[in-house]
Formats: sequence, structure tokens, C-alpha cells
Amino acid sequence: MNDEITIPTKSPIRKKEGLSQSPEEIQFSNGASKLNWPKEHRTLKFLFKNIFISLISESVYFPFWWYGRGFKKAIRFCKKEIKNGWRALALRILIRNLFKPMWADYTKSGRVISIFIRLMHLCWRSFLMLCWAILILILLIGYLAAPILVLVMIFN
Repeated sequence: MNDEITIPTKSPIRKKEGLSQSPEEIQFSNGASKLNWPKEHRTLKFLFKNIFISLISESVYFPFWWYGRGFKKAIRFCKKEIKNGWRALALRILIRNLFKPMWADYTKSGRVISIFIRLMHLCWRSFLMLCWAILILILLIGYLAAPILVLVMIFN
């Protein structure tokens, strides 16, 4: 019994007819055969198999990721940005030093002016922090609504 694999040989030069070429048939010693498609056909098979199928599977997986793991990342981002805003406006320091006199002026008028100025400062910075938090929450709501809005725009 002959265990060698015989592959039919053909000329390496192919006709430039494009994708209409027929496949070569390879006969194995055990009687099995395989179609050896030209390289152009294998490329199309690769494109269909790997790109088209993965495109479909990722399109199906996208909403699960967007509203699952992606939403968790968006919430983490929003928390971090609100915390960064709190630190940038130094609200913790301002609240901690609210009743301490400014410029070490321990007189009665110095304390009253100090409390009044710091309260005004605290109100202004709290307003800025509220605006920042509202902006971040609007971004989070926009994140949730973005795929739905895209679908509405596509189908209308």
C-alpha cells in the first residue's frame, strides 16, 4: 500500500479571468478528496467567515455591552469627574475652615466679615459644583440615549 500523498501539479501561471476559475481537486491516498480553491476565492471565504460573521456577532453583542459593562464604565467615569470637581473647587477645605477668621483677624468685625465672605464663597462654589454634577448627569443620560437616538435617526 502506498502511503504517499499525491498532489496533482499544474502550472503556477493562472489565467487572469478573475473569480470564475474552477477549483482544483486534490486526491489523497485514502480516497478522500479536497477542493483547492484559487487564492482569490480563499480570500473571499476569509472575508466572509471572519469579517462578516464577526460583524454580525458584534452587532448582536453591542447592546449588551453598551448597557452592561460599558454603562458601568460610564458610571465610574461620572463618579470620578464629580470627585475631581469637588477637589478642584476645594469645597472640603472651605467647609472645614468656614468659622475660622480670615487673615488671623480675631476681632468681632473680622469674624463677621470672614463668615459672610466665606458663606458667599461657599454658595458660589456649591452652585458651580451643582452645575458640574448636572452636566455630568446629562452626559450619562446622553450615553444611555445615544444608541436609541441613532436608530431613530436611521429609520426615520
